[in-house]
Parts: sequence; structure tokens; C-alpha cells
Amino acid sequence: MNTYRKHLFKWVALTFACLALTAGADVTALLGRIPDRDPDGKHTGPTTADAKAVVDGIVGGGPSAMDELIGLLVEPGEKEDYKARYALHAVAVHVTSPEQVAARKELVAALVKAFKARPGKDVCLFLIDELQFLHPEEAVDALAACLGDKDLCEPAVRALVAIGGRRAVDALGTALPKTSGRATLSVMQALGDLRAEAAVPLLFVRMGDAPDVAVVAGAALAKIGDVAAAEVMVKRLASLDGRARDEMTDACFVLAANLIAGGKRDDAFAIYRGIWSAMGEASAPHVRSAIVDGLATGLSSDGTASLTAKLTDKDPATRAAVLHVLGTRKDAGVFDAIAGAMKDGDAGVRLVAARSLPLVGGAQCVPPLVAALPGDDAESAHVLRGALMALEGDGVNAALAKALGGEQVVPVQLALLDVLRQRKAGDAADAVLALITAEDASVRAMALKTLGDVGDGKYAAPLARHVREGKATGELRAAEEALAAVCSRISKGKERVKVLADAIEGADETATCALLRIMGRLTDQDAMAYLLDAVGKTSGAVQDQAVRGLADFPNEKPAPELLKLAKTTSNEKHHVLALRGYVRMAEKTHDLTSRFAMLREAMAAAKRPDEKKLALGVMSKDRSVEALKQVTAYAGDEAVGKEAALAVIRIGERIRLNHPDQVRAALEGVLSASKDDSVRKKAEKLMKQVGGK
Repeated sequence: MNTYRKHLFKWVALTFACLALTAGADVTALLGRIPDRDPDGKHTGPTTADAKAVVDGIVGGGPSAMDELIGLLVEPGEKEDYKARYALHAVAVHVTSPEQVAARKELVAALVKAFKARPGKDVCLFLIDELQFLHPEEAVDALAACLGDKDLCEPAVRALVAIGGRRAVDALGTALPKTSGRATLSVMQALGDLRAEAAVPLLFVRMGDAPDVAVVAGAALAKIGDVAAAEVMVKRLASLDGRARDEMTDACFVLAANLIAGGKRDDAFAIYRGIWSAMGEASAPHVRSAIVDGLATGLSSDGTASLTAKLTDKDPATRAAVLHVLGTRKDAGVFDAIAGAMKDGDAGVRLVAARSLPLVGGAQCVPPLVAALPGDDAESAHVLRGALMALEGDGVNAALAKALGGEQVVPVQLALLDVLRQRKAGDAADAVLALITAEDASVRAMALKTLGDVGDGKYAAPLARHVREGKATGELRAAEEALAAVCSRISKGKERVKVLADAIEGADETATCALLRIMGRLTDQDAMAYLLDAVGKTSGAVQDQAVRGLADFPNEKPAPELLKLAKTTSNEKHHVLALRGYVRMAEKTHDLTSRFAMLREAMAAAKRPDEKKLALGVMSKDRSVEALKQVTAYAGDEAVGKEAALAVIRIGERIRLNHPDQVRAALEGVLSASKDDSVRKKAEKLMKQVGGK
């Protein structure tokens, strides 16, 4: 009896369990365990325990629960369905577990069934995302059915790529002839991503379409890596231009790389040659470089004699690659072969030869490189100059100087001068000096600039004479810069000053002013003394320049003389120049006591508010109590009171934390003296920060 009752109880329990499963899960109740949105609209996920309960309940409820859950998805604006979406994706994640094979099939079936019913667009997109996540083969037909839908095509294509396999490829291939517009591009990209060899004939057909379609077809063929695509792609490349040409070129390079990876090197090299041929004379250095590098890998093991023989190959890309390999070997024995290639009929080959030449020779490279100047275009000009600058070894600069002294056209002279300047070729300075009186103005200006960079002190005297004699009228500023540069390379100050002083003797006003400007750039006591002497012995523009030279002197040595001049001169221009120079020198003085003593002197000597304001501006940059006291003293000055008050505020803002009492006292003075509303408001604001009323 006891055994019978035990079996009866088991049967009843099993029946109730079956009834419970048949009844299914209460999806709505389960979703209730997911929190509502926060007041600010954010969504806080459920606890781990609640999330597990929701997922387990829906999975345990079987297909009916999954159908019910999917049925709760709605289009935006109808009602909230974020809980259903959250739960559906959580279930999708859960069923990817190896233990959930059956549940995964049930979910996929439910998703496919719902998708085939074509709910609203947004729900369809969400279902596609879930199918892409699960990538089930069972969904291929349903996804393929919407490849003609402009809204669903691209996401469906992405899902099919995620699924992959023969069925997905067949579906995409079947759809391709029926598509148009963006759908065509998406499907072709997908076929390339899937390496769909069966789709190659379909893609060949599209290579004849409009450029935007052809380049996508080419990119897909490149990914597939079919050798038959090489000829078709290179042929289409020749008919394209602009961005389409660049994109097809990139696709050809991808195809070549894939062919090399597959051991089909000769076919890949044929692509490189085809790209070169399609380029013609177009300037695309990065493309040519990539072709040369690619072909060079196939030639690197050849012997030198074998390579040299290939320089007669009818294919220019091969000749260029040979030159590259010969250059990298740095074998001086191939100099003649590379130099001869400088006259090759193909512009790209000539450029590779120019790049390779410095690797196998020194001074002997100058004549063939100079003969090619100034170059056919901007790229070749850049390459030729770069090659000349890269030359190493004895005699290179001498060879360049010799070339510069020959009968060269203006563009070649300019190029050689620039090369010598960048090489810092001091041993070519004589040849450069000869061109500062050239007929062409641009050559004269470049020669002066170059001489300033490469010449030493011995070129100061001829340059100074050049200025004195008025030969630099059109390039006076360039001549000044060159002269100042070479003067700085004379070691003794007296000698620097003597060169300029000798040139000033007998010079006209324009030349004298130019030479005095250079004198003012020197740092020597002798230069300062010469300028002071000129102030007392000259007049007019020359005297003005002497004062300006002192005011702009590179160091503070003339400061006392400038103050003296500011106090004693009756010439207002000289007064202003001297005082402004004095204030500038005060600003550079590191000793705080000396600096403020100088600024007080400047304030006392100033005849105009402008110079007082300049001195106050220097004071206001400081962050010391001494500076605060200095500027506060002028807060009641009628001419500069506002500027002084603003200076008080600027300094006070910087030191208020460490010196609140001093700042407060200074602000009280400002508020007492100032009537300017904007100043008072700023002062009152700062006063509150330091505890004032």
C-alpha cells in the first residue's frame, strides 16, 4: 500500500509539472521584474537574480513564451517596449551556451517566424540584429527575401555575412542581378567579405558599370583573390580618374597582396606592371613607390649582372624596380648604369634613378642630377633636390659650387642655392657670393639668404660694401639679414663693429641706416658706444636710427644712457624711443629692486600718459607686494589712474591668498580714488574675496 501511494504521489506531481509547463510562463509578470525607467529617463537593469529569473522563465516557457515576448515588440511611439527588448536579447545571449541547443533552435524559429510576418520597420531591424547575433543558417531565406527592401537591405546583408556559408553566398549571388543603387553595393561588398569565388562572374559583369559600382566590385574581387580578376581590374583602372581611380588602384594592390600570399607571385607582379602602365605620366609617388617595393621583392635575389641586363626591359615598372634594388645594394660598380637611367623615357623610372644615385656615388652624382634640374614637375624637383642634399663624400660641395658657377638657367640656380643652403656648404660660399649681384632679382635674394646661412665672418666686409654701394637696393632686407648673420660669426666684438663702421664711412643715408640697424643687433659694448657716438654726431634719419638701435639693443647695457637721453632730449621722437627702450630693458631685469627702481625712473621721466601706461603694464605682470605698492601710488593720477587701478586688481588677484591684508589696503585706495564704474565693480568683487566690505 505504501509503495502504491508513493507511485500515486509521483504521478500527481508529474502531472502538475506537465500542466504547469503546458500553461506556459507569465511573460508579462516576468517582465515586471525589470525595473521601470528612472525619473531622468535612464534605464537601470535588473539585479542578477531577477535577470536570471526572467530568462529562465521565458526559456522554460518554450516557443509560446518566446512568441509572446516577441509579440510585445512595437514601433517607436506606440508604447514602451524596452523591457521586452532587454529580455529578448538576454534570452539570445543565454541560448548561445552549448547546453542550450534546443532553446536556441526554438528562439531562432520564433524570430524567423516573426520576421517573415514583417512587423514594422523598427521591429524588423531589431529582429535582424538578434538574428545577426545568433547567425543561424535557418534565417538565410527570410533575410534574403528583404534584400530588395531599401530600408532592410543593408542590415540583412550584415546578418547574412555573419551567418556565412554556402547558403548565404548563394542567396546574395541570386539577389545581386536584381538589386540597384546602394543595395547593389552592399551585396557586392558582402560577397567580397565572404570570399565568394562563385560570385566572380557576377562581379565581372559589374566592372563595366558606373565608376562607383565598378570600384566596389573591384574591391570585392580583390578580397576574393581570383587571379582572373587581375586583367579585368587593371583594364578598368585605365578608364577611371579621380577618387574612383585611387580606390581601384587600392583594390589592385589588395588583389596583388592576396595573390602573393597564395603563391601566385608572377600574376601579382603583372598587376604592379599594369598599374604603372595605367598611370602614364600621372604624379602619384606613393603608388609608384608601392609598385617598386612590390616588384623589388621578386628581384632581390637576382645577381647584379642579371639585374643590370634587365634595365633594357621594355616594361618601365621592371626597370624602376631594378634600379631600386641596385641602389639598396650600394654597389659603386653600378653607378654608370643608374646614371644612364636618369635619361630614361619614363618619368617614374627617372625618379627612382635619382633616388638611387646617391646610394652608389658621391661627387660624381652631381653632374647627372644637376642636368635633370629643375625637374619635370613639383615631385621630380623635390626628388632631385633631395638626392643632391643626400650626397656624401669629399668634393660634393665643390662639385655643386662648380655647377652653380656654370651657365645655368634661373630655376636651376635657385635649386642649387637652396641645396647649398640646406647642406650648410660653407666651402661653396665664394660661388654663392658671386651671385649676390646676379641679373635676376630672385637669384640675388636667394644668394643673399644662402650666404647668410653658409658664410663665415670673412664675408662680412664684402656684404657690408654691397650694402654701402647701394647694390642691395631691391633686396636690402635680405642683405641686412645676411650681413647680420655673418657678423655674428666674427669672434671679436671690435672686429664686428669695425667692419660695419668702415662701411658706414662715405655711405649714403639709406645704407647708413641699414648698417646702423645691424649695429643695433650686436651685443658688444663697442657697438653700443658707436651708436651713442652717432646720436651725438648725426642728425635726421641717421640719428633717429642710432636712437632706435640703442632702444632695441639685445641686452640692457644701454639702459642708463637711454634714461639720460629721455630726460635731456628736446626731440619728442627720441624721448619716446629712448623711454620705451628703457622700460623694455627694465622688464628684462631680474633683480626686483632694480626693476622697480627703473620703472619709477621711467614714470618720473615720462612726458606722455602712453609711456606711463607702458611702465604700469610691466608692473602689473608681477606678483609681489612691492609691485602692488608701486602701482597703488598712481591710482589717484588723473592721466593714468584707471590703468593703475586695473594694475592693482591684476596683481591683487594673484597674491590675495598669501597677502590679503596688503591687497585689501590697496583696494581701499583704489575705491577711494577711482570714479570709473567698471573699475569699482572689479575692485569690490576682489575686496569681498579678501574679506573686505
